[in-house]
Amino acid sequence: MGEKAKERKGAIVESLTETASTYSVEGLKKLVGETLEGGAELAADFGIDTLFSFIPGVGHVYTSLKYNRRFNRIEKMYKCLSAKVDIISKNLATMSDDDKGKLDDIAELMYEKVADTIQEEKIEYMVKGFVYLSEHEELSFDIAYMYYDMLDRLTLLDLGVLKFYSTLGQEGTYENVLEEFNITYDQYNAVRENLSRFGLIQSQVDRYELDDLTKMEKLLNNMQESIVNVTRHLNGKDKKVSLYKKDRLKLKSKDNLRISKFGREFLSFFVNNSEE
Repeated sequence: MGEKAKERKGAIVESLTETASTYSVEGLKKLVGETLEGGAELAADFGIDTLFSFIPGVGHVYTSLKYNRRFNRIEKMYKCLSAKVDIISKNLATMSDDDKGKLDDIAELMYEKVADTIQEEKIEYMVKGFVYLSEHEELSFDIAYMYYDMLDRLTLLDLGVLKFYSTLGQEGTYENVLEEFNITYDQYNAVRENLSRFGLIQSQVDRYELDDLTKMEKLLNNMQESIVNVTRHLNGKDKKVSLYKKDRLKLKSKDNLRISKFGREFLSFFVNNSEE
């Protein structure tokens, strides 16, 4: 038997775009599967708990529900991809084999995240992030995984608050966020703390504290030099006194939250890139 042919780089992405270009609900159903019969096998294929699949009167309903939900997510992914086929194909044509291989890996990652996501509204973000990656050279699967994993952890509420912080003072107030998502201020504050733990927003103290410490050090050094000068004059060692020039210390650091550099990069990757 001859040597196994090497996998063609970019084959997975090409398959996705070809399916998306001929997207139709009926065609996709045939691609995914003709029937929901064969409960245990289907449950294993889709990672569904086999315990539920064997419970009389419950198993089939549970399996069908899981199947249909995953199918709907994958259907939405292809629907989103169908509008971006030309862009992805054009980008793929100019890629190196190494980057094509990486984009294949990222396509698999996106597919898995789409199938497992609970909030289908995030699928558009996942697809747009994939398109964004196809437009850039020197792809990094690790960076892509970090972004997709972060998106997986965040809720639509988290994303809404993060977007608010990206335009802080320019578009609306936090009261608008409370009204849009029908939450209390305590719940809003809990979301902020969550975003802070993820490093997507940060305290002004973190941002300016080094600058403030530098200013304080300079001020203290000036005061010390003035004290030394006055002391030398009083002891008769210096005839001329250099008076201390009073500086007002203005501290920038405050306990206010702002979007971090990572937060802006994350939004650029998924959210801002998704709004057309």
